[in-house]
Amino acid sequence: MNDSLVAAQVYPFVYIGEYAFTSIVVAMAYTLLDKFVGLYTAKEELNVDLEQKVRQRTSEIEKLNGYLKDLAERDGLTGVYNRRFFNEYFEIEVKRAKNYLEHKVLLVPSDKNEMNFGLAMIDIDRFKFINDTYGHLAGDSVLKRVIDIIEGLIFTRDV
Repeated sequence: MNDSLVAAQVYPFVYIGEYAFTSIVVAMAYTLLDKFVGLYTAKEELNVDLEQKVRQRTSEIEKLNGYLKDLAERDGLTGVYNRRFFNEYFEIEVKRAKNYLEHKVLLVPSDKNEMNFGLAMIDIDRFKFINDTYGHLAGDSVLKRVIDIIEGLIFTRDV
């Protein structure tokens, strides 16, 4: 249409409409590109923020899991490991000892005792009498004191 109007000399401008259209298309492309860059930047910022929040929540969950594990494995009064922990730990130690004995011949001979394991079971005489006579608070106090004495006599690495 533009070619016909220029050929008929209706107006002397050569393809001015096409130049205007091209300018509009370029301006729109620039505007769209700017919008896309802005959206991409916003998406990247949101991803970084989301990753940070995920790391923070994961850290919080790990701390809570550690706390729950501690609650499940330790006595609330004395803080020492309970029977549940003992059963798991004992099983691991037995497997370790069996493994050592199975592979002992492959190890370099040494004068040093490579495998040591000890188990102590302690009974507090007349503990029921203490609880019944003086009350459970006194019994709790006795338990705490016995634990303090034992912890003072063993290595920190001992369980």
